Formats: sequence, C-alpha cells, structure tokens
Amino acid sequence: MPKREFPFDQSCPMQLKTHVNTTEFEKSNNMKNVYAKTLEALREGMERYENGEIEEGICNETVNCDRCRQTKTGRGVKCTFCERNACDDCRRECAHCDKMFCLLCLVANYDERYERYFCLGNLPQRDAGIHHI
Repeated sequence: MPKREFPFDQSCPMQLKTHVNTTEFEKSNNMKNVYAKTLEALREGMERYENGEIEEGICNETVNCDRCRQTKTGRGVKCTFCERNACDDCRRECAHCDKMFCLLCLVANYDERYERYFCLGNLPQRDAGIHHI
C-alpha cells in the first residue's frame, strides 16, 4: 500500500505541540500582577494631579547663564565640573556618565551618526595607530 500524499501546502508551517510548564505559567501571572500594580500607580498619580497635590512642571525661574551671559527663563543647572550656571542652550549631558556639563567642559565627538558629548574625565580613547604631535 503506498503512502498518503502530504495534504498541506508547502508553505504551511509545522504545527508542534507546545508544553507549558508551571514556571512559565507563574511568570505570566506575575507579569499580570506587575501590570496591575503599574496601572494602579498611574491612576493614583493622575488623581493626585487632578486634586492639586502635584504641581505641573512649568518653571518661571530666571537663570543668569555664565556661558552665554544672558538671563533666560527656565531651570538653570550648575555644571558638574566647573560649577557655573548653564542655561538649557549651553549645557549637554555626557554620553558616558549621564551628568550635565556646560559646553566649555565637554568635548564633541562625531565618530558616530549623531554627535555625542563627553566630559573631560570620560574622553573616548583614540586609535593606537594615530600619533598626535
């Protein structure tokens, strides 16, 4: 007696039995609990905001920037290295340590697609074959 022909199309994926053990089932239940707690925290925060317990992040401070010598509205941040005031336009975040620095205490790096800024303590290493005089 000859074998039966394959009744499915060649593009049909193989259907395999999937065994779900108890640890995978418990992980999925745990993720449901995490989702429920996160959703509850978001709702609680929104209720607190609507009740006026949390203020909106609008800033009306004036900043005397030591870099551009202008007085601007916004939040001023002191440079981590030189501790001078820097406005939003005159400060950047170090790509290595994620701290805020003024533009005088940073070095711009154009090795990748987007420009990155590094503080003076975290300069990227140059190629060993290049010698600078």
